[in-house]
Amino acid sequence: MSQRDKAIVNYALGLLKNGMSRRYVTTTVHRWFEREVTKPESDRPDWATLEMSKPLTRKRIEEILKQHNLL
Repeated sequence: MSQRDKAIVNYALGLLKNGMSRRYVTTTVHRWFEREVTKPESDRPDWATLEMSKPLTRKRIEEILKQHNLL
């Protein structure tokens, strides 16, 4: 699992543990992911620097979450 996927899965797990409905997790994770990638380079997490060339779509994030049995 890549660092990016770990970050996505960990964020989704946190949302689910806090009681968020699975229905809204994908959209919330995608919005969070977009915010992380668009931060200034100095504030961006290490895994986000690789994403600047091709950011993930909501559908791809949903596939990652399904792959790890979160949806």
